[in-house]
Amino acid sequence: MPNEFNIKNGFIGQNNSNVNGLTTLNGNLSFSGESPINTSWTSYTPSWTSSGSYPVLVDGTLTGFYKKIGKTVFVRVKLTTGTSTVFGTGAWRFSLPVQAKTSSGVQFFCTMFYKDLELFPPTDLWFTGIVNGDYVGDPNFSSIITTSSPSQVVSATSPVTWGAYSTIQFSGSYECI
Repeated sequence: MPNEFNIKNGFIGQNNSNVNGLTTLNGNLSFSGESPINTSWTSYTPSWTSSGSYPVLVDGTLTGFYKKIGKTVFVRVKLTTGTSTVFGTGAWRFSLPVQAKTSSGVQFFCTMFYKDLELFPPTDLWFTGIVNGDYVGDPNFSSIITTSSPSQVVSATSPVTWGAYSTIQFSGSYECI
């Protein structure tokens, strides 16, 4: 039947009516309120820390957005460094908007852009990486590991000595607690 829905345990409908067991609904189905799928993403300010001395953004920008649907969190983060950014030492870490169920469940693709203004003409360098929660071992944070050979953790001097107007962007999804 085209209008038949099978709903399993855990479904909550309008007026907090619970559906237990396997229930078959025929006809029209409507929901009150807005579905989380149709809502806007929520902004958050990620923290940028490191395993050594912490970086300080000063005149750069660090933005994050996320959407949580059930136990799945979709996230996107962008770091743009400024002329006064202090890069710190050690492996960089970025906070997640919602605690991951496990640090091993955090694996995102990442792009990194570096413009060497010292060279003439200026040189643009692109790098890719994997945002990895297991490197840090904390379900609230993740680090970036380059996909270049040999792979290395991203820091103030890896894969390049970072400078002004560099960007790091990543996005992905993970299971939360």
